[in-house]
Amino acid sequence: MTQEILLNILIVVILFISSFGIGNIVNQYLKNRNSWIIVLGIGLGIHGFLIYFFGLLHLLNIYTISIILGFGFLLFFIKIKFNRIKLPKIKIFEFFLLFIIGLILFMFVINTLAPAIKFDDTWYHLTEVKMYLLEGKIRAFLPPAQLGQSSITPRLVDMLYAFPLAFLPNSSVGAKIIHMLLGVGALVVVFEIGKLLFNKRTGLISSLILSTIPIFGWLAQTAYIDLGVIFYVCLTFLLYVKWRFREKTNLFLLALLLGFALSTKLWIIGFWLVLLVDALVAKKKIKEILFIFCGSFLILMPWLLESFYWTGNPIFPLFSGGDQSGFLGGANTIWEWLLKIYWVKLIPTLEDVMTHSLPWLLLLPLLIFTLRHQTKIKLWLLTIGLILILMWAVIPWRDDRFLVPFSMPLIILVAAIIEQITAKNKFYLLSFIPLIGLIIFQLIALASRSAMYYSVISNQTAKNDFMAEKVAKNIWGCYDNEGKIKKLVLPSGKKTLVFCHNMFYLDFPFDDSFDAIPKTSYSSSKDFVSFLHQHNYDFVLFKLPVYPEGELAKLINVNLPENFFSDNFKLLYDGKENGLKLYEIL
Repeated sequence: MTQEILLNILIVVILFISSFGIGNIVNQYLKNRNSWIIVLGIGLGIHGFLIYFFGLLHLLNIYTISIILGFGFLLFFIKIKFNRIKLPKIKIFEFFLLFIIGLILFMFVINTLAPAIKFDDTWYHLTEVKMYLLEGKIRAFLPPAQLGQSSITPRLVDMLYAFPLAFLPNSSVGAKIIHMLLGVGALVVVFEIGKLLFNKRTGLISSLILSTIPIFGWLAQTAYIDLGVIFYVCLTFLLYVKWRFREKTNLFLLALLLGFALSTKLWIIGFWLVLLVDALVAKKKIKEILFIFCGSFLILMPWLLESFYWTGNPIFPLFSGGDQSGFLGGANTIWEWLLKIYWVKLIPTLEDVMTHSLPWLLLLPLLIFTLRHQTKIKLWLLTIGLILILMWAVIPWRDDRFLVPFSMPLIILVAAIIEQITAKNKFYLLSFIPLIGLIIFQLIALASRSAMYYSVISNQTAKNDFMAEKVAKNIWGCYDNEGKIKKLVLPSGKKTLVFCHNMFYLDFPFDDSFDAIPKTSYSSSKDFVSFLHQHNYDFVLFKLPVYPEGELAKLINVNLPENFFSDNFKLLYDGKENGLKLYEIL
């Protein structure tokens, strides 16, 4: 496990150095003097798009990825200028804030260095990238494929996971490190926004609040994409604030980062709309508004065109017909959703905001004690923050992780309230109660997870034993903890047809049966067996109890004779602990 961790850290370090190199070139070309975090955001976004375009050109392999990394790595050392770092004076209260943030980040690191075991990362975030690399191209996995709802949407953050997976295809640690570091980047950017609008202490409190939101800490242990979404939304908001309040800002850079934010997740179109309306209300120049918002939408366009090409719907899977119960409450058109269902779900959704996600919003009434200071900015943050929460309520899933990017203006507002009350008001203790509660809750949750992950990181628990317990025994997880399936499959040199859900940890050539089988129609069971032989399949793997052998008949839509399995398949492996059954095709 130690060697795997070190190799992943090395790859991620090279990726970030390369991103600094390419981001710095763009920054110098635009003749800007932006902070290092903006330069990093530019570089990472460009790296993600390079993976995407090479994948569309069927040139996605370890060689092109090495060239991208090598090019950016060289640019870093050729063009970068190292300036002397001046450490600012830190007061006791600021040191306390930094200490708490540092303690939280330390636990983030421990949570990150263990293998991924959560549902979505081993289902599609990592699996789709692994499949892209195995096939050397980016393609659509259309329903009913296991990756059918995720592989045709904006997925810029997922593209970054190709860098560690190209070199270590069965290791999830590199992707988890990237995801966690994007979260750290979001904390830095939120600090910059708070500092820009108010002062340094407000920036630090903003970072502390964000780091103590429970779902933020939970995400740090995953290879999801949500910390990347938060990172790019925060970067965009930083530049937008500068532009809105008439500080000199490069419009191309703002459009670029807003386009990157849109490319992380489809729901960020809501954030885009709110900023567009706010820019119009602020009476910014129409020419500038058109440049920023049309330019950013052009950056999103490749993802929309890809979706339209494969499905006929640029915002697939929304409003795509069929069973839409999981999307927008069953609505089949945007008007049906907005006019009928949205209003029914609005109040329960807003209840979730307070009970599960943002208890620090209880501090908003204390705004009345601080309105004498910077009233215009505070009221603007309050207004745009509440509008963003209402916009988030349009999203069908009431999921905390989708809420965090939309809550960022309110995070900064609450931080400003805390900072000004603690500095000038006798009611300052009221502002600390919710915050201290959040800190304690987050530290307890992180410590509990860290204890679990530390045992495998420190090799006290063997990685295989850890994975057997957390993945193999999970009804959705697929993990060959005994290593027998790999030994049976690899010598044949042929592929295995897999009836599994979370397929990332399968370390032999395989195809998702829900992707491969529906592409052909079958008139009989013999017709199906011919298909298996023609497409070079020697084995079929089932994950019980979710996908028993009976799933085969459902998928091919053919009545199978009673002796179908005994005549055409030979049972080679029956794993009682991991629920896997391997059949050889006769």
